[in-house]
Amino acid sequence: MNKFSLSGKIALVTGGGRGIGRSIVDALADAGADIAVAARKQAPLNEAVKAAEAKGRRAKAYSVDLRGVAALRKLVDDAVKDFGDLHILVNNAGVQLLAPAEDLSEEYWDETLATNLKAPFFLAQAAAKHFIKRGGGGKIVNITSIWAEVGFPLFSAYCAAKGGLLLMTRALTSEWGQYGINVNAVGPTLNITDMTRELADDPEFSSDYMHKLPPGRFGNPAEVADAVVFLASSASDFVFGQQLMVDGGYTAIGHLPTAQLAANKRRQSK
Repeated sequence: MNKFSLSGKIALVTGGGRGIGRSIVDALADAGADIAVAARKQAPLNEAVKAAEAKGRRAKAYSVDLRGVAALRKLVDDAVKDFGDLHILVNNAGVQLLAPAEDLSEEYWDETLATNLKAPFFLAQAAAKHFIKRGGGGKIVNITSIWAEVGFPLFSAYCAAKGGLLLMTRALTSEWGQYGINVNAVGPTLNITDMTRELADDPEFSSDYMHKLPPGRFGNPAEVADAVVFLASSASDFVFGQQLMVDGGYTAIGHLPTAQLAANKRRQSK
């Protein structure tokens, strides 16, 4: 089990104040890592830092707009300076701006690609430069999505960004694997967070979505965080360029019959 320990490691997590990102911060801290937490809003970051410190970890909040390349490079430099090193980068921050493809605005497209694809690349670039200069090694985990694999109405920009993030993961592996840098991804299904709650609360959407979820429920952010801990640990040292799906089987099947959905509901109600 020591292979899963992150004791002595420094992790930088973007979007770590809320939702999946907060669960990732908590899980990495539980595994022993010290945490640099970055996002735009300061208050949620402060709460994440306090929680990590309560577990005996060093932690610091960085309020930063991830859409500026200079700010991204400074973020990595500051984390290295403040903590003395960096071993793990988790590119979790993202936006989900939905619209019919025929009506999608340039503003929505640009913000989605800037936050969900451009920022992860330049953060990975800055982290990798540090890893290589240090002598190699390091973990980069990109949070993709089921929508990196399949299309979905209203999600054209999001699908483009997450699909690009998956192929970026593989491309970076082809360059940085020689340095012992593991670049991998975690692909969640829809998890109940502030960003997705409106979708989850829509009865029509939920009913349709459940037809591709064998467990008959949405995901839990803590389940995504567990996968991140694995990919951040030495247990994954021979895992390169992979996307670990934590999606309840969504991308593995075509459609669930109504009878099975009813059985799932009965099982959960017990």
